[in-house]
Amino acid sequence: MPKPTDQSTRLLCASALLGHGRARQKIIDWFQDPNRAVALELGVDLRLAVQVARYAEARNRRYWWAYFTVAFLTLLASATVGVGLALLGALAASAIWARRKIQERNSLASMFWPELFDSDVVANRFPADLEAEELSALPSSDQNFFVYGGFLPFVGAGHDLGGWSVAVALDKSKEQFGQKETPQPFTIEELYANIDSGLDQLDLAAIEKRDCYFANGIDVRGNRPLLPDIFGRPSQRLEPEVAAQYIFKDDEKVRHYRCYRIIGWGGELALSYYLRCSRRGNTLFVETKRFLLTPVASEYRAVDNMVPTDLHDVFAVVVTAVFVGPSFAVVSPVWAIVELRRLWRDFWGSEDKERRELIERNPLFNYGTVQSLRQSLSSPQFRHYFQKIDGDFYNKLFEREVLDSLVEFLDDHNIDTSDLKERQTTILNSGVIVQGGDVNAESLAVGPGAEAIKNVTKRVFGVKSETEGAGK
Repeated sequence: MPKPTDQSTRLLCASALLGHGRARQKIIDWFQDPNRAVALELGVDLRLAVQVARYAEARNRRYWWAYFTVAFLTLLASATVGVGLALLGALAASAIWARRKIQERNSLASMFWPELFDSDVVANRFPADLEAEELSALPSSDQNFFVYGGFLPFVGAGHDLGGWSVAVALDKSKEQFGQKETPQPFTIEELYANIDSGLDQLDLAAIEKRDCYFANGIDVRGNRPLLPDIFGRPSQRLEPEVAAQYIFKDDEKVRHYRCYRIIGWGGELALSYYLRCSRRGNTLFVETKRFLLTPVASEYRAVDNMVPTDLHDVFAVVVTAVFVGPSFAVVSPVWAIVELRRLWRDFWGSEDKERRELIERNPLFNYGTVQSLRQSLSSPQFRHYFQKIDGDFYNKLFEREVLDSLVEFLDDHNIDTSDLKERQTTILNSGVIVQGGDVNAESLAVGPGAEAIKNVTKRVFGVKSETEGAGK
């Protein structure tokens, strides 16, 4: 049975191994910063991806050292025996390049085709020892604490679809049969439990429910439970006794949100719905934010177009290798110098020393992250129409159920919900989200008798499209 992260994981691993879209370097660079907070990584087995990237990096280095060896031996032989041996060196470099390309197409690419991909087989085939800093950057399954470096806390959740907020007067009684009922007390915990129960009744096993805590990367310093070591990463998980300090509070530095999430299409689509209920005096404040993580971008899908080489392809590879292989050998001494400098820096730890000095001198050092690796590799658009429809369905499903549960719960506690019901109708029927996000409507007319003639430029996830028509 396919795993829920198979599609995005196989594409990311294949791109790292085969060098598509610079995915390998992006993955490796992502794990270089030992102070970056661990972001939300949805729908991808990041441990396997970084393992394959490290294996591919070592494989790439072996090829470069092979080119350098050919270049060195060719130069040495040409100086001692004769210049004619340079042709032999060029042929050797060409053979190295051709072997690599043919191996990638004939034996490696097929491991990442949709019908053949097996994460366990890939993990055994491409082993790599991960360093402690890389392991610490991998999100844990029980992660509930997220440290952001920019303005928006929900790093890694995807494209911002907007949200809404509403304030409900808890001392305003519900009227029934002309008489006002006495409002009944309740706790925020009971309110969340009622919403959870409503979502459970939808009979969708894929819904993930989790309490999440967010803090800005500047605010965690000096708080041991949030940042155990100023030279390390922020915590990924708040223990229950620590989380209890923030879960139903309005703390200025750490805020709690209830998160509801559905991941589908093999990890290529993820809808996240964040809900926060806060009681201040006699007012209940409810806030929601919605995000959609879209599929991996097209440049990381090249493996799906790779097929084994036939006789014509082999001939084309050999002809190309005659020109490309010797070029790699010529520039290999430059690569060797850069590689030796890197090994020297790693041996003496000069970069680590500079990093520690920077943190010590800067009390406002930001430990947060502004984007997840998975989101940085995502596409600004859907791959299929059905993905768009599924995302729309999950979005409306969460919206309707949360609002229904909220109205029902307050009604049961004799609190007037007339204003909330009006807002509910606007949110569910208008298709326009006022607070943030993108306005996506066929036509828009405001006020009695208003008419909208439509020649609208829409922007959906950064993509513009023209539509025409009329509406009233």
